[in-house]
Amino acid sequence: LHKLSRALLFDIYATVENLPGSLPAREAVVKKALEYLGALVADSGGRPELSRDLASAYQRVGEIQGHPFFANLGDTAGCLASLRTALEMRERLLAGDPGNVDLTRDRNTSLNGIGSVLAWTGDVSGGLAMLRRAQASRGRLAACLPDDRRLQRDLAASALTISGRSSAFCVVL
Repeated sequence: LHKLSRALLFDIYATVENLPGSLPAREAVVKKALEYLGALVADSGGRPELSRDLASAYQRVGEIQGHPFFANLGDTAGCLASLRTALEMRERLLAGDPGNVDLTRDRNTSLNGIGSVLAWTGDVSGGLAMLRRAQASRGRLAACLPDDRRLQRDLAASALTISGRSSAFCVVL
């Protein structure tokens, strides 16, 4: 079931995502993937390695459902629900292993995704709050690991995202 849900989200979906007229197929893939993910969560037994994979799968489903910066199905509510599920799972994992850099990066990805979607849909203050949480966490990581180029890149991307969003929102408002 785990392998099947990963194949649906990361392999099969990618083959149909850009095909003309593929919307019904893409919607079916997401619906089936959510069913499988729900069953896997119920049977996961809290195993960290499986929980981490499930959180990544929920993140991907959310992006597919309605993230404005990805080809999506236009389901913003479903997107936010899936991204929040990924965030909750990642925060639980991080609570059990607070010094884990990879889990922190994953959590920051979820915060950034939710922040972007909220901001895009008009919840500017909620979106910026999430984006700032991700940026602050990335700043703490980068201070601890100054030679990690990926962390430096993530921190710079956070700063650009927030400054770009703030400027865009000022123009819109």
